Amino acid sequence: MRPYRQSVYNEVSEESVGNFFQRYRGGLEESTDLRHLYTKHGGDMPMVFMWLMCSDPKLASHRCSQNPKAETLLPNRDPEP
Repeated sequence: MRPYRQSVYNEVSEESVGNFFQRYRGGLEESTDLRHLYTKHGGDMPMVFMWLMCSDPKLASHRCSQNPKAETLLPNRDPEP
């Protein structure tokens, strides 16, 4: 059983986790997850960051607030009256 598992799954290492973080952050998968979580939690960003993989509000919140393309990450919202 072990040889089969080793042939199917890659070994998890600090390097492989770091590579995943680099691919995920700022990528299409993170954008999709962010949109879904933003909608699911009604725009409650602390909850979004709690559930978003590889996120740290201190490190990631600026990517939405200072990114000129941030509006493309989040669902369209009607302006409040």
